[in-house]
Amino acid sequence: MNQLIIDGPKKLISSIPSLIKINPINKLLIFGLKGAESRFSTHFSYQIPTLEILTSKYFDNLLKNFIGHDLESVVLVFYIEKDPEKYKKIAQIYFERLSKKVYVKDLLWVKKERWASFICEDLSCCPIEGNVIEKEPKTKEIHKFNTDFLKINKVDSKLKTNAQKAMKIKSAIKDDLGLKKWQKMQFNRLSAKNAISTASKNNWSRLLVGLKDIPVRDALLSHFIERGFSNQENSKKLIALAKTWAKVGSFAEQEFQSPIFACVSAYLWQAGEYEAANIAVKLSLAADANFRLALLLQNAIDSGVPASEFKDIFKNPSHPWT
Repeated sequence: MNQLIIDGPKKLISSIPSLIKINPINKLLIFGLKGAESRFSTHFSYQIPTLEILTSKYFDNLLKNFIGHDLESVVLVFYIEKDPEKYKKIAQIYFERLSKKVYVKDLLWVKKERWASFICEDLSCCPIEGNVIEKEPKTKEIHKFNTDFLKINKVDSKLKTNAQKAMKIKSAIKDDLGLKKWQKMQFNRLSAKNAISTASKNNWSRLLVGLKDIPVRDALLSHFIERGFSNQENSKKLIALAKTWAKVGSFAEQEFQSPIFACVSAYLWQAGEYEAANIAVKLSLAADANFRLALLLQNAIDSGVPASEFKDIFKNPSHPWT
């Protein structure tokens, strides 16, 4: 996971384009930080609300998104188009409500390449017109996530043969009861510990065919995301799973690539690797430009939707096995 050190508001503001990969307009971005050195952990994106929307229920729902991230502090950044004074009351309410649950390090505004703090009253530090945003930050980077595993290789002939055989077996099932038994068997085998960690092309083909079945695919996403969302250690397991599945997908025929790379994207996104998730979803759409799950993921990633909201989609998937 990228562990960027954000040692001050100037550094954060100038780092935002590389952190979130979108151009926020009329957005509130909340950045979660960890450790004494303020390591970037995650971010959340919202439309800037009106005063009427800022109810207790609103903040209860907002704080639910922080669960599972173990955040030690947050910085709020308001991307605005009007006079910052018009947002001061909104920023104050956020500060008062969020401070009860988490340390709010700062509340910043950004408007037309300028920024300042709502909290800071020192005009030499935060002038009324704002500070000019630096274009090229010298942000310390402890570790850069390697995305070399996200690629397409030459189709593996044995994998191709096994996958086509597995597809024929499924196609031969004509009744609903038989299909449900097949789906349950696929889920049980593919969700087993180390199911895809071996070099067996039979296991690989089972994964490719299983992910083309929507109930099986959604069941596996629910199963692994639920296990991998709770803390950073489990996020590492999601990344390891994503790398293994990406390897399988890299040797598969095009018809199998959209489902598996969409799942890889979901796992990487849940683990906080937004850039890698974006690469994976593009591989999925390259195989099928209309693949629904990939389009959903791409829209969510581009819009800055919190990963926790995507996780909630799979809380009650259409299967009885988990």
